[in-house]
Amino acid sequence: MSLSYLEERFAAWVLCSRRRGLTGPQAEDQVLAWREWPFDLLDQYPRLSKALSTCSFTLFGLATKLLYQTLCRSVAVTGREHMTHFRERPQGKGLITVSNHLSNLDDPGMWGFLPIGVYQRGVDYAIELVNRGRWVHIFPEGKIFQDNLPRRIKWGVGRILLEAEPTPLLMSIHISGFERLRPLRQRWPSPGQDLKINLGPIHDLREEVLRARELPNPEQARKYLTDVVQNIMHQHQAQHTMPPPTAPSILTPTAAA
Repeated sequence: MSLSYLEERFAAWVLCSRRRGLTGPQAEDQVLAWREWPFDLLDQYPRLSKALSTCSFTLFGLATKLLYQTLCRSVAVTGREHMTHFRERPQGKGLITVSNHLSNLDDPGMWGFLPIGVYQRGVDYAIELVNRGRWVHIFPEGKIFQDNLPRRIKWGVGRILLEAEPTPLLMSIHISGFERLRPLRQRWPSPGQDLKINLGPIHDLREEVLRARELPNPEQARKYLTDVVQNIMHQHQAQHTMPPPTAPSILTPTAAA
């Protein structure tokens, strides 16, 4: 999760401009702090930062949509009715979306057909963003898998849910067809594929987070919440994968012993 491209360029320009007014260790310390946590810098220009983010994602989304409509035979997006809850969530309420990861083209490909932008880079950034009521998307499987089998997901999403205030909402997205558009070890895309993007319902996990915070230590809490998200993803995948995947049974969220 990251800032948008234009926000990153703007932050870099401000860093360069301000560095010229500083000297010695003070300059190095200030620049290092800004690079590690650019939100403090962008907070000084809230309207411009928001405008750059909107502009960046709009242009990127339009370009991506045009490219994929040219490359693919069809692109089907289902579950659009859930976007009503998505847009009408309370002010300041963050949102986490999670999805399977089929190729290095599904990350840009999804966002041209959804109405809002996405962020990706570190867990600390993710917590900061959802605390600000922003949308963070995660591929919690951690890498590309093209066999469409349920996978054990990483614990980062559990930590975000545990530490974010207020607790963000969660939506599972299931995608298919991207693995045929760009198979692993194939250099160029294969045009003429049918892509599908299915949006699942919004989940309010406040009760699960409260239950996790009662566990003896943060590790158990992160594992519990990760299992909750994993079950949501696997159940959503089972509804939209034909034939149903043959894989080990889905884990039931349990606290670590």
